Amino acid sequence: MALWTPYMEQLGVIFDKDVNQIKIILCFFVAFFLSYLTAFIKSPNARYFYSVITGFIMNVFMFEEAVIHPISMLIGTYLIMRIFPRDKQQIINFVFLYTYLSAQHIHRMVYHYGEWGGEITSFTMNLVCRLTSVAFCYCDGTNNKDKDFQEQPSFMWLLGYTYNTPSCLAGPFFEFKDYKHWILLKGDYANIPSTFKPGFARLATALLWMCCATFATIYFKPTDLATEEFCNKTYLLQLWGFLLTMNNFKYTYYVVFVMNDSALIASGLAWNPHPRRSNNPDFKKVKNIDEWIIDTGYYLKWQTVGWNISISVWLKRYVFKRLNSYFGGKPGVKEYLLTFLCSAFWHGFYPCYYFFFSYFAILLLALEEIYDNYSWYFMWIPQTIRRLIGWMASYIFCCYIVTVFALYDVRDVLYYFNCQNWLYHIIIILFLAFSFSPAGKSLKRSIRTQKALAVNNSAQKKQDGKKKN
Repeated sequence: MALWTPYMEQLGVIFDKDVNQIKIILCFFVAFFLSYLTAFIKSPNARYFYSVITGFIMNVFMFEEAVIHPISMLIGTYLIMRIFPRDKQQIINFVFLYTYLSAQHIHRMVYHYGEWGGEITSFTMNLVCRLTSVAFCYCDGTNNKDKDFQEQPSFMWLLGYTYNTPSCLAGPFFEFKDYKHWILLKGDYANIPSTFKPGFARLATALLWMCCATFATIYFKPTDLATEEFCNKTYLLQLWGFLLTMNNFKYTYYVVFVMNDSALIASGLAWNPHPRRSNNPDFKKVKNIDEWIIDTGYYLKWQTVGWNISISVWLKRYVFKRLNSYFGGKPGVKEYLLTFLCSAFWHGFYPCYYFFFSYFAILLLALEEIYDNYSWYFMWIPQTIRRLIGWMASYIFCCYIVTVFALYDVRDVLYYFNCQNWLYHIIIILFLAFSFSPAGKSLKRSIRTQKALAVNNSAQKKQDGKKKN
């Protein structure tokens, strides 16, 4: 047992929280201020050693003897890159890292089933994304002029990429090139503006979510959704119940994500010198979460992108696009399903996760069908109303399935689904069955024909108007 463990246990008793929760919140606060100090260090060597030492110390404080796992993953990745051919090592690395992470997930299920996730996988999950990206980019370096990957990255650079102050606890994913340029203060990071105001503003937002999460855990318990009392309620009260409970449950995740964001901003690693449509300093280049998009987005695909943003970027760049390149042609069902399966394995092996990802994959596919093929039928509805309907539908279907992340036990999840009569599963499956049936395909062809005629008529009217003028 570490020397500081008894003190953390005392704090846990005082605040009625798990010891790991106390430790990670404390570490995030420390990481924020240590990251802010990085901005005042201009020597690349000093920045490197300051970042890697403080990052490693906080990693040891948080995860104690489990720190051996990220070290093993780092050494394994480096050796595979050295031993195997450059154009083959990325696949071997991907399999090695995913296998190692899977073993950690299985160990957690066996010995810590259903416990709060503040243990080593909260760090190694993101480390898998970072190290696999390096392996893929190193492979790609043979075919492009990227100076950062003409040669294999040294062990010291990979060590710093693994342990650095702003991302030493729970990620997020960011490119190796960005880390290297941040240390060297070159490229996009040559002139980082003051991080004081945006950093502390993001930290204040994290404290606000912390207050919301504290209130939510007292009055809204996800386990209540798998009880007979909840099941005996009317449909509308059940709907209200899971919407309210899941809306408040997400605040716990908001706290961790946003506190991590504040450290990234304070360090300058999140600095974006090329913002889109903004005249203000932009610190969103590396970001975990966009709460505004999640809570107000009327298109579920955008809401998905707003959640765990950096991992969405990794899945898109290093899984989805590479699968599409391998299979060729336009991305289809198999690319979506394999990407979601990869995401599910990345999260772990709780059976409930596979309820979530399989459902979410077909939900996104159904929404793509609606937006691409059937939305034309609803153009007569004012845009504001259409967006409100889209937001409500997305939020209901999302909250319905997010419950499985709070109910680890399969029996509880099945009981909850049975209470809802599997309604939201049935709606999606029936819709997709129709949409891909001969009748659905015929309807979609008819819609495309009507859209084309409408566009041609509109263009003809404009042309006639110009002739009259």
